Amino acid sequence: MKKGVRDPHILRGEDGNTFYMVVTDMKSSEGWSSNRGIVLLKSNDLVNWTHSTVHFPTKWYSAEWGNVLRVWAPQTIFDPVEGKYMVYFSLWTNDATSPYDRIYYCYVNEDFTDLIGTPKLLFDRGTSSIDGDIVFNEVDDLYYMFFKNEALGGISQVTSPSLTAPAGQEGLQWSIPSPPVQQTNKAVEGSGVFRLIDTNQWVLMYDCYTNGHYQFCNSTNLKDFNFVQDNYDIGARHGTSIAISDEEVARLVSKWYQVQH
Repeated sequence: MKKGVRDPHILRGEDGNTFYMVVTDMKSSEGWSSNRGIVLLKSNDLVNWTHSTVHFPTKWYSAEWGNVLRVWAPQTIFDPVEGKYMVYFSLWTNDATSPYDRIYYCYVNEDFTDLIGTPKLLFDRGTSSIDGDIVFNEVDDLYYMFFKNEALGGISQVTSPSLTAPAGQEGLQWSIPSPPVQQTNKAVEGSGVFRLIDTNQWVLMYDCYTNGHYQFCNSTNLKDFNFVQDNYDIGARHGTSIAISDEEVARLVSKWYQVQH
């Protein structure tokens, strides 16, 4: 609806051939509290995408989510317990429903065109939390969530044995937030975590948004990170990374090289 998007997150589906992308429905020129929803996209080839917009005040008109000020940085993860894809996002309203940025979730319908039910609380530690990024580590059977901890001014990490909590304990399944894990004293946000192919090496990348570059760190345990490099050549803000095949690379190059040239 805004005709502008930010914070793209892309996920390869469980079938290996379907891709899901979620983005913030936002035009930054209208201000940081101007967006009211997210955009869901789906593709079978990484080139052609279908999309649908979920505008929260319209979808839940006159309900508790009618006073949404902003919905930021959605991401998708597959929940093996429910057998569904979960989209989670930070949400802030101008009433007591969510008086500061807290992380909520919804499951998605089979077509990946709409959210099911109403937002449920995923994470809350009493202060603003945005840019959540969740990965599962098979070594210790824990979910790791990295997020911008506004109270500490950096990226913290929490863990949980399950994505969701029992009724009445929503948001409490996560451990106590860690101290900041970024390896810089610059302002950072938009963490993205991924594992290098066929290794036990994890990469944490984040946006040094006031300095115009990305920074990359690595870890073998998702807790202790070491600086690897800065990258000033990406020219992008708050993105994600996935592994793709040679065939998929060729398809993308064929499409976008022709467009640019």
